[in-house]
Amino acid sequence: DGIFIAGIPDASHAATDPAPVGHDADALPFGSHDPSPDSVPDIRRAVAIESTLAPYGLGTAIVIRRGRVLAIGADEPALEVIERAAGFYQPSRRRTGVVVIGHREPLDENLIAAVAAAGFEGLVVMYGREVRPQHKGAIAASADAHGIFIAGAEVIDQVPA
Repeated sequence: DGIFIAGIPDASHAATDPAPVGHDADALPFGSHDPSPDSVPDIRRAVAIESTLAPYGLGTAIVIRRGRVLAIGADEPALEVIERAAGFYQPSRRRTGVVVIGHREPLDENLIAAVAAAGFEGLVVMYGREVRPQHKGAIAASADAHGIFIAGAEVIDQVPA
């Protein structure tokens, strides 16, 4: 309460640039809605954060909107992270913000409905090298019905170049 966390890059390491998300990147769109160009920086930042937490078994969900991280879940259920983040702003008519869930998190209709109800633009499902995403059927149809995008992104290595 009343604290913040800030990261300071180590000058001895080159900054890593996460893989861009979009048609020409590693993100796999599952549904018929694509992320807007405005959401790409938020997606890139959230994927980098999630990728940093993944080796420690942390990072159930990250919610980011317009460059600001609204919530990060260490080990709480992703649904609780989304609900907590939704309380930090008033949704507008135009959906903004993205939710990224960790590669070990279950994905179901309740999670998709929560993302849509909170006014977020979409959902990115992280996946590890050992597990490829398989969310093309009912999950993608649910996201389409709610008017949000759903995509997948691989956990990226955060090793300096």
